[in-house]
Amino acid sequence: LSLETSGHLMEIDSRDGKLRVLYGDRLTNLLNEVRQLSSLDYEIPSKITKWVEIGKKFSQYGIELQAVAHFYNTIDSEMIPSQQPMMLDFAKNFERLVKDQKLSRKNFFFLQSKF
Repeated sequence: LSLETSGHLMEIDSRDGKLRVLYGDRLTNLLNEVRQLSSLDYEIPSKITKWVEIGKKFSQYGIELQAVAHFYNTIDSEMIPSQQPMMLDFAKNFERLVKDQKLSRKNFFFLQSKF
């Protein structure tokens, strides 16, 4: 059972500049199917239950990353012009982190402490 729990989490689409979350559909499908089968009182094997518990952790992060991507993709239309200079450096640094996976791993804990 492979749930694609490694690799890039986000990327900036070169065609439209939108931030995309690369969250595996297989994991979402597994969580939904196990939830449905459990509600019908089917016994779920322990091996699958273990994967579901791991999947729930990733699922929460996926939801949070979707919120970040939505904010990133819509902030330009919601921001008043006087705020743009203040946000420019943060936006450039964020884009650099998304594009350079090695850099993002190195600065992950630094960013968490800032926010």
